[in-house]
Amino acid sequence: ALYSLDNCDRTEQLVKKVKELTSYNIIVIYTKKPFIMMDKARDYEILQNIKSDEKFMKENEILSKELAVMEEELEKILSDYLENEFEQSGSHITIYNDSDKWVLDENISTSMAVDIVCNHYYSETVVINNELINKQYIKTAPIKKSRKIIMQNILDGDSVEYYLSGTSSESTIYRAVMVNSGIVADEKSDKVINLLGIFEAFFDSCVDEKKSLSILVNRFCGKPFGMRAGVLPILLAYSLSKRNEDIVVYYEDRETALNVDTIINLVDYPTKYSIFISKDSADKDRYLQNLYDLFADKADKNLSGNRIANILTCMQRWYRALPQVTKNIRKGNEYISDERILNALPKLKNVMQRMDVNAYEVIFEVLPNICGCEDYDKTVDFLSILKTKLNSYMDWLLEKVTKTTKNIFSSDGKDDMIHTLKAWFENQSDVAKHGLYNTSISGFMSCIGDIDTYDEYSVVQKIMKIVTEVHADSWNDETYNEYVDNLQQLKSDIEAIDSENRKGSCVLSFIGKNGEVIQKYYDPVDSDKGTMFRNIIEDQLESFSDLDVNVRVAILLEMIEKVMRKEE
Repeated sequence: ALYSLDNCDRTEQLVKKVKELTSYNIIVIYTKKPFIMMDKARDYEILQNIKSDEKFMKENEILSKELAVMEEELEKILSDYLENEFEQSGSHITIYNDSDKWVLDENISTSMAVDIVCNHYYSETVVINNELINKQYIKTAPIKKSRKIIMQNILDGDSVEYYLSGTSSESTIYRAVMVNSGIVADEKSDKVINLLGIFEAFFDSCVDEKKSLSILVNRFCGKPFGMRAGVLPILLAYSLSKRNEDIVVYYEDRETALNVDTIINLVDYPTKYSIFISKDSADKDRYLQNLYDLFADKADKNLSGNRIANILTCMQRWYRALPQVTKNIRKGNEYISDERILNALPKLKNVMQRMDVNAYEVIFEVLPNICGCEDYDKTVDFLSILKTKLNSYMDWLLEKVTKTTKNIFSSDGKDDMIHTLKAWFENQSDVAKHGLYNTSISGFMSCIGDIDTYDEYSVVQKIMKIVTEVHADSWNDETYNEYVDNLQQLKSDIEAIDSENRKGSCVLSFIGKNGEVIQKYYDPVDSDKGTMFRNIIEDQLESFSDLDVNVRVAILLEMIEKVMRKEE
């Protein structure tokens, strides 16, 4: 809407300018009468400048309410004036295009001019009679929620019979967008066919080539369709559900899961999102199926996204479930000596433990490269061998350590490890069995003395932890050699404990909390050892002198028992 600031008639100039713009959806409303509200308009502009001055407004907070009242009054005066001026027939000229020519009309209403322009400019618009959803922007939370529910049903392929009747928000929106518009009709109108055709054309252009969503959104909202973006997520979900290919969605350069929230973001931020569709081929399909068969598990839950993303998720879950000792492999050994596997392991670890990888690139580009294979079948064969090796590595290691442990404690190797350790234990001196020594000796002797199972792997894992101070599933390539050295030294130290020479001068004997007799040998310490510890205990004993002697002794023995069991 344009006003003249003087009494000059500028109609010809306006028509010439409009024709130069060649924008056939523009409507110009021009009044020849001079604008008499310049003072009010100027006051309104000054008011906006004052409000934008943050420093002034902060120093004069008391004015904020008065300025708001003044702004409201000025807005009402100006809007009433404009409405009155442009509502009067003959008070203005309307310039618009009727598809054949530019028209100057002094009697047409603004709404009628809009109808004429829209009918020819947006000639392919599919009518959707629902003001709740047929908007450019959906701002109300209930409508957003209803839209998401409908989209999820469409993506999941669930029955929509519920929506065909009833007055719920979901039902009325679904019928307006999908049924009454003719989108799901068996015999579709030409407008519906053309509208759905832009989705098909866009997706076809995305095959083996990444394309921005802005192309589709601009086509959907632009000439000749003129559809509103509020309904686009529903139609986009419907069109995506009809595609059988593997669809990859990118947020900038990062893949993201294809779900309801992503589809809404595709429409809200089309310049940031792109779609890539993997071209179907027998080789790719067989490759994906073989990977799925190799890594998918019936227990895999909470899978989402497309088939490619799900396969990568299953692979990552498998890898992350491996014991850390398996993921720590860096060097070759008698179990894994294939250089291709050793070279592939660190690269595979990097991919399997990252969260920000692009599934399509990993499956079709990175994995074949890691495996050093040129075709998909050989890639699957290599991954199958690698998976089998990694799955069995922990068992192989435990078997190896069990055999090594048995050989260290037995010269003939006739018995199994359990019997070998028990026989060796019985041959040790009494003071070696019941003395208080460092963590390794005390823990090892208690472990052997308390063996009540014939599960060799269970026992050897306890010994591995005692000897190396590292749990078996957290070992690395160097820990095995450390274990062998430490175990041999530990064996020598224990065998060197002589009952006569190492017995010590003190014996601690009492009945523990579980009723068993506890008897330990220990050596007295000089007063200069553990001075701080001794002083703390003495101070605390004095502080609690009001307690019975029995209570203090019982608590001290309980603590002693805890210390000894912890060492074991």
